[in-house]
Amino acid sequence: MGDAVAVLQALDRGAFLVINGTLQNPLFDLAMPALSNKWLGFLLAALLIPLVLARHGRRAAPVLALAVLAVALSDLGANALKHLVQRI
Repeated sequence: MGDAVAVLQALDRGAFLVINGTLQNPLFDLAMPALSNKWLGFLLAALLIPLVLARHGRRAAPVLALAVLAVALSDLGANALKHLVQRI
């Protein structure tokens, strides 16, 4: 069991180093902090949902409701999985 954990830790560290070493560029450096800000996402949704409803009316309501539900469930699932595997 200890060997499997060591292998997973090595893979995790290797993936981290590859991603942070090769995908680094000035655009991502500017964009990622903003994109990972939860409150900016809420603000964007608060601006876009009324615009979509105004343009498409009640036809868009089920789609928007499903989109909000999908985002909420994926966030809850990712958070639960993160704590399950003790990843912070």
